[in-house]
Amino acid sequence: VHTMYVCVCVCVRACVRACVCVQVYTCMVQVFTWEHIHACFLRVLYACFSYFQSTHDVSGTLERMPPSRRREGYILRALRRHGFTETGCQHSLMSIPHSLRLLYVHSLSSLLWNHLVSHRLQEYGERVVEGDLILRPSQEKTLRECVHVLTSLEASSGHYSIGDVVLPMVGTGTVFPGNRTAEKLQQMLSELGLTLDSFRLSHFGMHIAGSYRKMVACPRHMTWEWLDGRSLRLHFTLNPSCYATMLLGELSGGGVATHTVDQSDVDEEAEDNSQSD
Repeated sequence: VHTMYVCVCVCVRACVRACVCVQVYTCMVQVFTWEHIHACFLRVLYACFSYFQSTHDVSGTLERMPPSRRREGYILRALRRHGFTETGCQHSLMSIPHSLRLLYVHSLSSLLWNHLVSHRLQEYGERVVEGDLILRPSQEKTLRECVHVLTSLEASSGHYSIGDVVLPMVGTGTVFPGNRTAEKLQQMLSELGLTLDSFRLSHFGMHIAGSYRKMVACPRHMTWEWLDGRSLRLHFTLNPSCYATMLLGELSGGGVATHTVDQSDVDEEAEDNSQSD
């Protein structure tokens, strides 16, 4: 999930709730763990967030915002120029690049997908069940037409494994699973005040049709070597939207040593993944 920008969250949350971007910020601020932000820098951002939440002082928040947070600066300056209203918030979001606006909406889709995977595994485990979705690619069909809902006979046939099952990245053309996983997705959307039509954002120049991701992803071309008895070098290839940090966490049980990540690198990586989707 893309790094949440704390201060902007409260600004955008004042916009009309029908706007998906509002839901992205509102939802992300509740669940993001801030693992990739240095603790000191986090305290500065949180101080900005707390100040704006208590005062709604755009100019004061802008003065407190670290200069490196250029995108938050764009939004805050637009709010100061156009006013802290629904129209002003829309202008503020239009002040950032289209790719970044798109990234925020994709962040929400990714967040919903992550929760959906957890629910699907808790509900049914790793077995293929009736109502699961699989893809049957065809150059002559649209993506929606390639999505197939498994019947009970197909699910129990042994022809499919958990590696074949996909879950939707929500958009206007999303096909829902045919089991209780769909109920969970509908519940999450309802709690955010969203429908599939909410992902058609013409006033922001965006139309999110949706896509599908496999629940299980395996690395390819993986090799490894011990360098000095303590350091391990890994080589592998991952599909788009898969993160090396997650693979390392699975291999090490969460005990892998990490280095400090520059936030601009994280932003660029997230934008690249958004474009590759």
